[in-house]
Amino acid sequence: QLRDAMASLYGVRPEQLLLTRGGDDAIDVLCRAFLRGAEDAVAVCLPTFSAYAHFARLQGARVIETRLNQDFNFRADSLLAAAAAEASLKIAFICSPNNPTGNEVDPAEVLKVAEALPDTLILVDEAYLEFSTTPSLVEEAVRRPNMLVLKTLSKAFGLAGARVGGLIGPAETLAIVARALPPYPLPSLSVAAAMQALQPSRRAV
Repeated sequence: QLRDAMASLYGVRPEQLLLTRGGDDAIDVLCRAFLRGAEDAVAVCLPTFSAYAHFARLQGARVIETRLNQDFNFRADSLLAAAAAEASLKIAFICSPNNPTGNEVDPAEVLKVAEALPDTLILVDEAYLEFSTTPSLVEEAVRRPNMLVLKTLSKAFGLAGARVGGLIGPAETLAIVARALPPYPLPSLSVAAAMQALQPSRRAV
C-alpha cells in the first residue's frame, strides 16, 4: 500500500520504486548490491553528502573525488575528467539540489554524465528537490538502464524520524538492489506515519 502511494506521488509504476529505510539506507543497499571491494570505485563531487563515500568505503570500494566549481555548482566535465582513467567506476553520486551547499543542479549536466558513462550507475539524490525549482529526473530514470533517483519523506514531509525513502528506476535494476535489503525493511509504525503524511489533505496546494 505504501509503495503504491509513493509511486503515485512520484508518477511511476509501483515496480519502478523500491522502498528503503530513508535515503541513507537506499545508498547503503545500492553500494552493497553493486560494489566489489577495492576492485570497484564510486565518484563524488565535493563538498556533498558524506554518506556516499562512507557507505562505499564500508564495502572497501575506492572513492574518486572531484570538486564543485568556485560557485559550488556541479559541472559534468569535472566529474568526467576525474573518472576518465577509472576502468571500474560503478556508481556516480550526484546530489540535486546539493547537500550541504543548496545549489541546484542543471538536469542537462546530469544527463551528460549518464550519456558519457553508460556502464556506470548514476544515482541522483533528490532528497531536497521539493525545496527547489529544478525539475525531477524521475522520468529519465525509469527509462535509462544506468540511472536511479533517490527520494525521501524525511524532508518535505517532515518524517525524518520515521525513515521512509526509496529508489526510483527500471524494475530490473531495482530487483537487483532489493537482494541487499533486510527481510523486514520498514516498521509498521513508520508505514502508518508515511501513509498519514501522504493523505491528500496533508499535501501542499
